[in-house]
Amino acid sequence: MLQSDLAQVTEVRRRFENEAAILERLDHPNVMPLISQGETPKGIPWFVMPRAEESIKDAINNPFGVSADWVVETFRGVLAGVAHAHDNNILHRDLKPSNLLLKGNTPLVADFGIAKQIDVDGTTLTRTAQQMGTLRYMAPEQSSDVKTVGPQADVYALGKIFGHMLTGIEPEPLVVSLADVPERYQWFIDKCCRDDPAQRFADGGVALDKPNQLMSEPEVVLPPVERLTKLSEAAAAQLGLPGETEALEAFDAELRAHSGDQSVDQQVVPRIPADLLGRWAEAQPHGFKQALTTYDEHISVKGGLAFAYCDTVANFLARVYKVTDDLALKRLIVARLLEVGISHNRWYVGDVTVVLLASLASATDVAVAEEVIDEHQHAAAWIAKQALARPLRAPIADALRRALEQEEAVGF
Repeated sequence: MLQSDLAQVTEVRRRFENEAAILERLDHPNVMPLISQGETPKGIPWFVMPRAEESIKDAINNPFGVSADWVVETFRGVLAGVAHAHDNNILHRDLKPSNLLLKGNTPLVADFGIAKQIDVDGTTLTRTAQQMGTLRYMAPEQSSDVKTVGPQADVYALGKIFGHMLTGIEPEPLVVSLADVPERYQWFIDKCCRDDPAQRFADGGVALDKPNQLMSEPEVVLPPVERLTKLSEAAAAQLGLPGETEALEAFDAELRAHSGDQSVDQQVVPRIPADLLGRWAEAQPHGFKQALTTYDEHISVKGGLAFAYCDTVANFLARVYKVTDDLALKRLIVARLLEVGISHNRWYVGDVTVVLLASLASATDVAVAEEVIDEHQHAAAWIAKQALARPLRAPIADALRRALEQEEAVGF
């Protein structure tokens, strides 16, 4: 309730009513709520808020102290409340530990008595020459011209408050000391409290997530090949376990993100374990096919496949054939094996291709092989005699004989 002797002082009464109007406008778990407001029969204004047990200043001064975890979590609540105010174009302009109340474990931003609504037709209750706020937490620009300050002035106060909460040492006016601040939080407080407002966080919302990020060591961002190798290993380790789906999705998403990266295709894709290949093909068929199609583009003859890499390609494609049901991929694999073998005169690739052809038993697989051999007769003729020395399904054997006959006809 406004003191009766001040109720007739226009400036004071306007500030009192302004605070009630701001609290009514804001709605956030970390902002003190307004329960009710009105006037006494004698015209003295009042408003009601929940009762808070203590302030952050009281907690800091507790002889038993406070934990670092409590400080960070509590301060993050303060940041969230101030961010909400800034989102609603409200500047507090007097943030300090005694104005940050605690209801249970919940911090509440309170005492908006000199707050400014910056979106109301440009007017303000503050005279330019007036100095308002609390010097220990006040931004340099606020001490000279409180009327024109922006959200960065509140950010400055937040930095000073955080330093006070972490160290228990009250800050000196316009002095920012990081000497007793834990190293991981020094950058954040420095960023909040720079002399130039433009170099601070723009508002409470921008600063909101930084303290939590600083709780742990910065994440190391691995190069794509290393990251995908680790994700592949992690996904393989989760097969059959509750984390399988999530691990597969993470691997698939990361591989998609690096689609077209030739180093990833050559160093990661062919080393994917066979059991992981099968689950990947089943669980993420689109990503699996996209990755294999891109891989084929990089190992195609036109792409200038290195001779020493041919064996890796052959082994990998043979494994893929065994786990995929996609007929387009199966046709692509048989064709690529035939072409890589003859273009590089790599007999190991021929051996792998022959073993694959000899293993085909289903009508569909046999039909796929027959079709591809007929389309690539020159390449197929290169392994035909070697393949025909093994047991083969009749359509495949017939196709290989046709490839030999065609080559003999044109002078192989």
